[in-house]
Amino acid sequence: MSTKKNYTLDERTIDIYLQKSSKFLYPLLQISDSHKIAPINTFLSWTGEVGINEYKLVCVYKLREDPAYIKFEQTVLFRNELFESFTEVEDSEGVYIFNLKKYKDDVFQFLKGKYTKMSDGTKNMILTHYAPNKYSTQYIESYLYPEREMFPKDELNNETYYQRYAQLLQVSEESLIRVGELCSRFDRVSETLTINRMDAVKRTEKMMLF
Repeated sequence: MSTKKNYTLDERTIDIYLQKSSKFLYPLLQISDSHKIAPINTFLSWTGEVGINEYKLVCVYKLREDPAYIKFEQTVLFRNELFESFTEVEDSEGVYIFNLKKYKDDVFQFLKGKYTKMSDGTKNMILTHYAPNKYSTQYIESYLYPEREMFPKDELNNETYYQRYAQLLQVSEESLIRVGELCSRFDRVSETLTINRMDAVKRTEKMMLF
């Protein structure tokens, strides 16, 4: 496993190694953080089940039987317009698969590591997801719009993300602009789920409740 490196952006530490599907694609499901139920992790593929170029998002949740989770599952996950299938797996976990072909062009740019080339509509959706936390919004914005000023309302400190990252990484601003991206491409191993199915897989009786 790669050693993590941390850099400071606006006096906050950010992790430059992050699960790309979680940060850039999960927001496309438009699931609000207000539900306070989040996936354990998200993936771009599932060994033997979902290929990395199928434009799908694989979300793993810890299954619970309490009313709050059951309501969340029925009304938010199963009724999501992008929801495709559910499978129960080992360790009382559930794999929920969402079809992202609606955003195929943007997912294609994502797979190439070209976050700045994603459409403005999709970028706005991603930033809206992080809006409640200005620090999360700031570092995600730095990947989507690196040419923007970090503090546009502060005339005394109006450096761009390119300029700030050049200082942090100790490279020239010009070299970063040539590359065009401040975030690396996804890691295939990290973005592949390898967990096994259970013998009794689909909880179709629950899915039929809505």
